[in-house]
Amino acid sequence: GLFRNCRQNETMEASKWNSAGTWEEKDMSEWAEKTLNSMLESLTVCEDEFNITVAKVNKCVAEARRLIIRGKQRAGFETKFELKIKGTVNDDKISGTVAIEETSETDIDDIPMVVKLTKGQAHRHDVESRFMKSVEALLTSFLEQLKGL
Repeated sequence: GLFRNCRQNETMEASKWNSAGTWEEKDMSEWAEKTLNSMLESLTVCEDEFNITVAKVNKCVAEARRLIIRGKQRAGFETKFELKIKGTVNDDKISGTVAIEETSETDIDDIPMVVKLTKGQAHRHDVESRFMKSVEALLTSFLEQLKGL
């Protein structure tokens, strides 16, 4: 698959025609969508009285690229996704959705998140703040993987 193909070219260096390394871009969107989907499927919030898992990734769209600008490697992405969540807080049942409308590598510490609960609405604020931390960690890890390709 795609993952193996990316690995063969272990480090991305400027092409021969671009020996000065002024600008080069490599589209990593297919890898990004596949990787993010799989990371999001296994996302959980399990701490203290929280035990919430992702029941389904309702949608996940991602674009990603690796860049070489003046010889320096950079990576960037944009993504939006919606997760169906379920679980418990204390003994209260929780179910609903967590949606990220659009975020990128520059917004990881300020993610625009919308949490809607059909069960356990009283816990919405706590669920949101816990998921915010989890999604921040997930996107940080995702960006590191993208940079390391």
